[in-house]
Amino acid sequence: MWNKFLAISTLIGTIIGAGIFGLPYAALKSGFVIFILELVVLFFIVFILHLFYGEVVIKTSGKHRLVGYVEKYLGKKAKKIAFISSLFGLYGTLLVFLSLGGKFTATLFNYYFSFDNYLVSSLIFYFFCAMAVFFTIRWIVSLELFFSGVLFLIILILTGLLADKIVPSNLEGYNIQNIFLPYGIILFALSGATAIPELKEIIHKDFFKIIFWGTFIPAVIYFVFTLSVLGFTGAETSKNAIDGLLLKFGNGIIIYLATLGLISIFTSFITLGDTLKKIFWYDLKINHFQSWLLVVIIPLILFLLKFQDFIIIMEIVGSVTIAIEGFFIIALHQKIQSFNQHFFRSSYSVPGGHYLRWIILFLLMFGSFLSILEIISQFFNNH
Repeated sequence: MWNKFLAISTLIGTIIGAGIFGLPYAALKSGFVIFILELVVLFFIVFILHLFYGEVVIKTSGKHRLVGYVEKYLGKKAKKIAFISSLFGLYGTLLVFLSLGGKFTATLFNYYFSFDNYLVSSLIFYFFCAMAVFFTIRWIVSLELFFSGVLFLIILILTGLLADKIVPSNLEGYNIQNIFLPYGIILFALSGATAIPELKEIIHKDFFKIIFWGTFIPAVIYFVFTLSVLGFTGAETSKNAIDGLLLKFGNGIIIYLATLGLISIFTSFITLGDTLKKIFWYDLKINHFQSWLLVVIIPLILFLLKFQDFIIIMEIVGSVTIAIEGFFIIALHQKIQSFNQHFFRSSYSVPGGHYLRWIILFLLMFGSFLSILEIISQFFNNH
């Protein structure tokens, strides 16, 4: 029972992160009804992708990650594409962490010290992240699941406090022009494929149930959080959710939420940064210092070049990188299903996988294409 709980918690902790803070704003821009429809569809897509990946992981001996599975089953050329896409996604996520972490740092500096400078706050936040990645402070990384749990608890308390303050009119209306704006953000927020290989090391049975609850619970939390924040703050909903709540709700629990959000992003940055550093260090044989420099310098340069809107960055990472990740998972599942199933120790298999692959592939391609068109349209409208 404990292993089941740990496995579900691991998947939940991987999924719930920076993405949750962009969801209320996405719902504001598109309309709450549109947001909910996309959340339901994308939950279905991500859940099935997690099941597909789970089948690949369970049926493959040894410890691998997505790029390793791609090389094993799809060849070295596919591995190069998966590797480049993975790098793009990792850097994009680090940039989201930098932008959002800077926002929370600025919020806390303004509250405690009446200091309100986003750029300086972001650079201070990034300095500590970079140092932690360089020295690989493992005890901080080990606390990531704990802080994710506390953040989860604070979010539940907050939604309970806001339940009787929801204004129904704030949830009405929709904007067809922004119909696909939530797509990439929700996909970014819901994806937890990186945790699937970890689950095999915790438990070897009930994968279907574990993946379902580990994906379903974050989706429910996202729904309740977005409903509460948007229903309360309405047109004043901010991009990071926190600023809008501070304006209408005051300090108190919101400062705790901002603090825990900052700590959660900080620990996530270290975990992801350390992963990227080891790709350069172990896999590409680049020395430790240069590997660390490659991790921290590229997001910093992009940030200083004004790539600071984490909403747009989430859209791009979700619509492009996570969609490509989904395509590779579908291809891996197709490949492993083509083998004689008697070769595998596990009989775990996704029911109706053949038909589901085509459905998920179509929805991913359709959604990503229209989302990318919307991102391009936003870019030209803003310039």
